[in-house]
Amino acid sequence: MKRLLAMVSVLGLSVGAADAATRTFEAVFSGLNDYGSGALAALGAAGATEMVFTWTVDDSATPLAGPYNTSTASGVYDRVYLPYQSLSVVIGTVTLPGAASIATSDSIEIFDGVADGNLDIYDQISVASRSDRAGPNGTTITSTRFAVFDSDETVFGRAPGDPLYSGLAYPSASELNAFADAVAHITLTKSDGAYAEIYSYSATFVEQTAPVPLPASLPLLGAGIGMIWAARRRKAV
Repeated sequence: MKRLLAMVSVLGLSVGAADAATRTFEAVFSGLNDYGSGALAALGAAGATEMVFTWTVDDSATPLAGPYNTSTASGVYDRVYLPYQSLSVVIGTVTLPGAASIATSDSIEIFDGVADGNLDIYDQISVASRSDRAGPNGTTITSTRFAVFDSDETVFGRAPGDPLYSGLAYPSASELNAFADAVAHITLTKSDGAYAEIYSYSATFVEQTAPVPLPASLPLLGAGIGMIWAARRRKAV
């Protein structure tokens, strides 16, 4: 056993939790409607019933801006802009060009309203890219965004007197599903220059579970155990 432990040390193996800093989420929006603008057909997604936002975050990332504490005539809220590593949108079978956080206009924006009975300032999370990108069939994608709202200001649970930055971190899928209202909004310019848009108001959120990779030195450990077993067998003979 001592030899085995020594080999584990030499091989640099350690047993512990996997790095969970990077997480990937999906938001599945259904009931798409372009309100006669022709946006779905322009993208080659006529008849599509779902669009899926997929984004990846790094929990250790530094905020792009904030946190801020803001007092307005409507109420008090905390706000922060957090970066995402990537953002993609698939409508039916059509994949829109991806995006990465480059500014507060391309970010995850979180509002934490104070639960003080004033319902003008919501708890809110939005994931957006407002940078122009070349889209399918000669279109230009001008904005991809979804947001979730809770008018009761209870998802994050910030009460009057709580410190700044209360609860303003990357949310879990269960927190996202706890929001009462959701909206997804895609805006684009069609190949003929006309403005068009797509809306959805029904969403389900999931967090993808990535497989935990085996340590690169694990095969060496197996080989080492085999060598110890063979040596003991020869000695016994």
